[in-house]
Amino acid sequence: MEDPTKLSIGLKGIGHILRDQSLEVPAYQRNYAWGLEQVDEYWFDLLAALSADQPFYFLGTVVVGKSQSGLTSVIDGQQRLATTSMLIAAIREQFTTHEDTGRAETIQRQYLAAPSLFENRILPKLRLNAVDQHYFEQKVLGLSPVQPQSARLEIERAYDRLNYHLERDIQSVGPRWEDRLLRWIRLLEDKAQLIVVAVADDADAFVIFETLNDRGLELSVADLIKNYLLGLSRSNIDIAQDEWVRLVQTIEQVATSKEVTNFIRQWWNSSNGATRERDLYRSLRKKVFSETSALNTLEGLATSAPLYSALLDADHYLWGDHDPRTRKTVALLLEFGLEQYRPLALAALEHLPTQTVDTLLRAVLNWSTRGIIGGGIGGGTAERVYAEAAVRVRNGRAESVRHILHEVFPIVASDREFETAFTSRRILRTNYLRYFLRSLASEDAVEIEAFNDCVPIGLFPRSDPSGFWLGVVEEDLRVQLSSRIGNFALIRAQESANVPVAPEDRLKFLAEHDKMPEEYRLWNSISERTINERQRLMAARAVSVWPSEPLGGAI
Repeated sequence: MEDPTKLSIGLKGIGHILRDQSLEVPAYQRNYAWGLEQVDEYWFDLLAALSADQPFYFLGTVVVGKSQSGLTSVIDGQQRLATTSMLIAAIREQFTTHEDTGRAETIQRQYLAAPSLFENRILPKLRLNAVDQHYFEQKVLGLSPVQPQSARLEIERAYDRLNYHLERDIQSVGPRWEDRLLRWIRLLEDKAQLIVVAVADDADAFVIFETLNDRGLELSVADLIKNYLLGLSRSNIDIAQDEWVRLVQTIEQVATSKEVTNFIRQWWNSSNGATRERDLYRSLRKKVFSETSALNTLEGLATSAPLYSALLDADHYLWGDHDPRTRKTVALLLEFGLEQYRPLALAALEHLPTQTVDTLLRAVLNWSTRGIIGGGIGGGTAERVYAEAAVRVRNGRAESVRHILHEVFPIVASDREFETAFTSRRILRTNYLRYFLRSLASEDAVEIEAFNDCVPIGLFPRSDPSGFWLGVVEEDLRVQLSSRIGNFALIRAQESANVPVAPEDRLKFLAEHDKMPEEYRLWNSISERTINERQRLMAARAVSVWPSEPLGGAI
């Protein structure tokens, strides 16, 4: 920090903060995000303070700096400030409802929006980011008619909820409504106080923000990284802010804001090796400590964000340049919730030819399937191996899928290991089971649409509430066999409702309606031997359906 004397810390009523200065939320800050639970907690805490006539109520901390526009920049605290503006707007509406337009206009001018002498127009006291501001001005500040197409659901719900609470509160006091509304204003003006940490500029505010987090302020890892990188980007703060906004908006087109942290970690892992989320901020600080490196990091993140978005969306426009099978591959990886491969995929998308990426993603699906069957994709081993392979792709030491297979070899089951594990594997997740059977029936790991209307139906049921299986097989054995892959046939969905319960009838039904290839339709007897034989044949075929070596394409 250039001059520590520029730092000031003081207590101030939240209403005073809104009244005394023009505030703006920087473009790179997150959108207004409070849900009804947080709005209710805010309301009832303030209501309790009002009812008890408390002389002081602490609302938390706000961190502010000076933006280049000359306005006060809200680095932290926008959720409370915006919600308080909504409550004050609700108070304004109550005065209007009771035909006290004079006080309603005074509240509007002092706390919400006031005429500007120099700009000759009405300006809001609090400006949210670009996503929220237009609707905030319409719905809350009343500066223009509400346009439904610009609606922001979180703002609409929060404001309507506060109007509802306040209306009920005012109704409860009857003719004393005027005194009650003025007490609300006094509470917000003087008694509901914030610690205001004010610094000379945004960059200093980021440092303070980070320090406050070390003392208990709840932030996401993405928040910490954002403030650290922007804090380093002093002379290029506008460029840094633009890059951050670009990456966040890109990710939020396909996922929630929580995915931003995941993206940063996966991107970092693809260049630096596996790093746990709890270690990410510390790891980044060790390697990024100058303005140039901060800007390079932000540029790299913003550039990679569309690629990561494509890994989260099989219909993403980026897949239009790839083999049509790649969309299906990505959809399957998403369905199974597989994430460990993403650092490798990011590196490949940035550095390898399109055909090689297509082949790699199909190989990842095969390797992951082998891992699911053999139990080798859990824990941190797979993540570490994929991240190390990603680093080698980035530094040019792995330029083909065969090279990458050499890097990930420790986590890819061999043909013998895969076949052996498949022979006895039990599967409880329906989506896995459905995929395995459809792929075996199609003899293809990706092109399985021909069996999309089929569902897995087992010979041995997982439960026997009517007792049909008593005396046919031991209960423990029935339960064990019920989740074996070889227990299941593929039955047309429209026929699945007609599956009999009685054992002999069930066996006959499966023999007649199973859509698996003929080699698997061995419904000869109600026995463990039937299941074992079917699964043995499936295991032998699985080796070629999910090969470890890449087949075809650029390898």
